Amino acid sequence: MATHSPELFASEAWLAWLLRYIGPERKAVMAEKLRLRTNALTVVLENIYQPHNASAVLRTCDCFGLQDVHVIENGYRFKSVPDISLGATRWLRVFKYPESTTEALAQIKAKGYTLWATTPHHRSVTLDQLTISPEKPVALIMGTEQTGLSEEAMSMADGFVHIPMYGFTESLNISVSAAIAIHQLNGQLRQSPGWELSDKDQREVLIHWISGGIRNLPELKARFLKENSLEIK
Repeated sequence: MATHSPELFASEAWLAWLLRYIGPERKAVMAEKLRLRTNALTVVLENIYQPHNASAVLRTCDCFGLQDVHVIENGYRFKSVPDISLGATRWLRVFKYPESTTEALAQIKAKGYTLWATTPHHRSVTLDQLTISPEKPVALIMGTEQTGLSEEAMSMADGFVHIPMYGFTESLNISVSAAIAIHQLNGQLRQSPGWELSDKDQREVLIHWISGGIRNLPELKARFLKENSLEIK
């Protein structure tokens, strides 16, 4: 009797099995939304202690078709507010990092992202001066309104970006800043071919979406393993 590897539940066979359990209309909607997703632009939230703001950022990411969000929580644990996020967490891949900011950002940078710290100071450029493309994906690092980003985040950043302010108040609410930045960079990104998810990412995301709507997922996995002559290790 063979045992399964962790990759089994990210495989084409598992996806084909899951697709049996959703109707044609839902399949069509998911296929259309999947075609519009990207991970060439992502957001990194560092210790956002206001759950309403963090939830609003997640909702914005989903609305604009960003697939991945990274949450550094070595100071504050992330907690979504359902009335604000409106289910966005189900459709996003939210990666959480309890380790230090330096370690977390090193992992994100290793995925190929250039790290851009959002700050009104520190020799920052404006959004229209920041270049993004599928070959040069961007991770926007965002901190709290009161204290901003940590020294670790600032030191790890490849560059600094800001939204020009023309009034007396020098900063926007983080959720508003995220919406403005994502809208502008997302529009620029989608002008270049290749911004879509890879075939592997599309498969993994579709599995994530379908699995999130199945209540009896453990039983379904056991049935899948039994039918394919496998066993849970």
